[in-house]
Amino acid sequence: MVDQTTDALQAALRLHRAGRSAEAKLGYESIVAADAGNAEAWHLLGVLAYQAGEHEHAVTHIDRAIGLAGEDARYFQNRGNALMALRRLDAAARDFERVQTMSPDDPDGPYGVGLCCLQQGDANAAVAAFEAALKLDPNFSEAELNLGLILERQGDDDRASRHLSRALGTLGDHLAGWLALARLLVRAAPPKSGELAAAVGHLGGLARGDAEKLLEAAVLARNGEVLPAALELLDAALAAMPDMAAAHFERGNVLYL
Repeated sequence: MVDQTTDALQAALRLHRAGRSAEAKLGYESIVAADAGNAEAWHLLGVLAYQAGEHEHAVTHIDRAIGLAGEDARYFQNRGNALMALRRLDAAARDFERVQTMSPDDPDGPYGVGLCCLQQGDANAAVAAFEAALKLDPNFSEAELNLGLILERQGDDDRASRHLSRALGTLGDHLAGWLALARLLVRAAPPKSGELAAAVGHLGGLARGDAEKLLEAAVLARNGEVLPAALELLDAALAAMPDMAAAHFERGNVLYL
C-alpha cells in the first residue's frame, strides 16, 4: 500500500511538473481520499491551488499538511507565500521566520520576511532581510533586485547601482529595475550618458505601448542629455497615446534643446 501511494504521488507530481494541472489535482485528490494522512499530497494540493491563484484553498490544504507533518520547512514556505498573496502579512512573516529557524541555510526564509516587511512599509527591515538572503546565496537575483530598488529610493546611490546592475544582468526584463537604474545614471556626477543610453534602450522595448512609462523614460533620457533616445521614446509614447499633452510638451522641450 505504501509503495502504491508513493507511485501514485510521483505520477501526480510528474503531471504537475508537466503543467497538466487538472490531471495532477485529480491524482492528489485520489491519494488523500484513500489516505487522509498523506501530508505531502495535501501540501502539493496546496501548491497547485496557489499556482492557480486559489490562495485560500492553498492555505487550507497546507494547514492540513502542517497538522500532519509540521517539521517540513517547505510547508511553511509555501503557506507563507499563500498568506502573503492574501495580504495576511503578519502570519506570512511568522511562517517565513519559521523557515529561517528550521532551515537556516535556505535564503527563501529571509527573502520572504523581506517581502513582507516591504509590503508593510518597513524598508530598513526589508533591507536587512534581503541582505541576509544574499549572504546565504550571493546569486539570489530577486533579493538583489529588491534590495537595489529600496536603496535607490533611500538615496544610497552607489550601493543601489551595484545591486541593480548585478540583478538586471540576470533579470533583464524588469521595468521598475531599469527605471531605477536610469534614475541613478542621471543622478551620477557627471551623468553616465553611455550607460544611460543603453538603459533607456532597454526601457523602450520593455515599456512598448505604455505611454506613461515611455514618457518617464524619455524624461530621464532628456535629463541625462541623451536627446536622440528621448525623442525616440516620446515618438513611441505618442504612437501609443496620440493626445498625450505631456508627451507633446516634453517633445517640444527636447527639440528646443
